[in-house]
Amino acid sequence: MLCHGTGVAFAQAWEKYLALASNVSVFVHLQQGVKLTDDIPGADFIRKRLLPSSVLSKWGDISLLEATAVSLQNALAICPSARLFPLCSGTCVPLGALRNHRILSMDKLIHANGTSVSVMP
Repeated sequence: MLCHGTGVAFAQAWEKYLALASNVSVFVHLQQGVKLTDDIPGADFIRKRLLPSSVLSKWGDISLLEATAVSLQNALAICPSARLFPLCSGTCVPLGALRNHRILSMDKLIHANGTSVSVMP
C-alpha cells in the first residue's frame, strides 16, 4: 500500500478484511519525510505494517515506480514466499477476495522478457 501522508482512510475495513483473510499480508510504504503522527488516519494500522525503506515520491512522477520497486523489495525480504503483490493506495477499500481479481504475479513480473524488479541507486 502506497501512502503519501494522507494515511489509510479505511483502516477499520482493512482490519476486518485481514481478520478474515488469513493468507494476506499488507505492507505500507509511507512517503519519505512524512512523520507518522496519531492525527494521520489509520496511524496504528500503518505502524503495524510500515516498511523499513521509503522514497520521496509524487503523484504522476517516475518516483512512484521507485517507491513501488522499493516496497516490493522490502515485502519480499519480510515474506520471501509471497507470490502476489496487488498495489493499492491509502484510499482503497478491500471489497472481496483477491482470487476474484486479475493480479500480476511475481513470477510473471520477474520472468517477463527476462527482466526483474530492481531499483537504480
